[in-house]
Amino acid sequence: MKYKTITLFLSIMFFLFVSCNKKNNHLLKTYEIEIQNNNSAFMSDIINAIEPIPLETTDLSIIRDITKIEFYRGLLYIFDLSQNNIFIFNNRGDYLNRIDNKGQGPDEYLNISDFQINKYTNHICILDAIKSNLLYYNLQGDFQYTESLPKLKESAYNIFQFINDNHIMFWTSDEKNRLKIYEKNTNSIIIEDFPRKGYPRLAYLHSDSLFLPEMSNLVYSYSDNEIQEQYKIEIGGLSPELRSRSFPKSYDTKSQLSFIEGLIKSENIDYLIKDIHSSQNYIVLSFYRMSHYYTFIIVKDSGIYFNFNNNDNFMLSSFIDKKNVLFFSIPQNVCYSCIQSITQMLEIIFPNYEISNNVVFISQNIEDRFKENLEGKVVMTTSEPIISFRSDFLNESLYFFILDETMEVKHLHFFDKSNISRTNVYLKAVSDIILSHKISYQTNSQKPTK
Repeated sequence: MKYKTITLFLSIMFFLFVSCNKKNNHLLKTYEIEIQNNNSAFMSDIINAIEPIPLETTDLSIIRDITKIEFYRGLLYIFDLSQNNIFIFNNRGDYLNRIDNKGQGPDEYLNISDFQINKYTNHICILDAIKSNLLYYNLQGDFQYTESLPKLKESAYNIFQFINDNHIMFWTSDEKNRLKIYEKNTNSIIIEDFPRKGYPRLAYLHSDSLFLPEMSNLVYSYSDNEIQEQYKIEIGGLSPELRSRSFPKSYDTKSQLSFIEGLIKSENIDYLIKDIHSSQNYIVLSFYRMSHYYTFIIVKDSGIYFNFNNNDNFMLSSFIDKKNVLFFSIPQNVCYSCIQSITQMLEIIFPNYEISNNVVFISQNIEDRFKENLEGKVVMTTSEPIISFRSDFLNESLYFFILDETMEVKHLHFFDKSNISRTNVYLKAVSDIILSHKISYQTNSQKPTK
């Protein structure tokens, strides 16, 4: 069996979000942030643990594309839009089941537009927008029942979120009233609001009835049968509104991609919110501004905020367990053939190095396209150089090192592509140092796929 690896980030804040009789709040809380602020946060300040989960791959669990992931009660639910399937794994990555009930029958769906975990009743819930149905399954993926939704005129349900055990919030393609609040007891839409004003595919629904409309910085919530303004986020005096209302045609994929790229580059908008989450104490906001991706963490009570803009930056001191980590430093000018030569050696000397915390790829200035996947490994970035060299040397050299408990560099080795065997000897020697200490990952009998 093969394995695909997923990494879960278990953070100190967990998501709240989602969220109409709209009610203005004259005492509305406003959070103001400046993009160029110096209060930085590190991964170690936010993330409690990084847990790699190798997913078992059988003939029944081949995933083409991960559209959405939910983690609930020790189980992973992975939605693959390309196959219209939902795969279920346990927290060790063992394949358990999949939901694959495509068809015309009452217990079948024509497509999956979205899915949610109903935590009030402990069901997996699938939205079939073509049939206007919600299909409910138990947490193991066994079909339970179908709920028919009110039919929408010349529009369809897109995404949804449970507000409570009797109300569901839907974002729809109805341009006059894109938000719908559905009441299960009466099988009716009780509130609808928010006409389209921006690019139709952008909206944010989150749990606990919080809702951010498209092209907006004003967050709403649903309670007591009405939509209420919750809080507002001001970003450097900039506007979330589009400057031009010219939208691409729905059938023109090339124009759509060009339009989205223009939003990211701030050609038609000051900034584009990518995601927003809230907990009892924090708001986490991510957005694009002039092709840069920013993440800010706001403390609700005080309004103090921290930028997390290099959101894969980390503190070395939080990443090491004495001599249990080998760091592989990668320059800006990556020698890709050299990387491949090194990873071939790592595969032999350090089993499962790709999902291991014992071998860490780091860089101060590597290109963004390599950060998430460099030969199957995530590259962590540092805000400062670990070792001081001449700048030209630093930008060209690949090297390894180990840090001791006092954060001093030990066992430094530079890669020489004219003498690759030296690096092989070095890696074999330091593997005794690394692997003689506590291994921080579980070894599988099969190597994970990239």
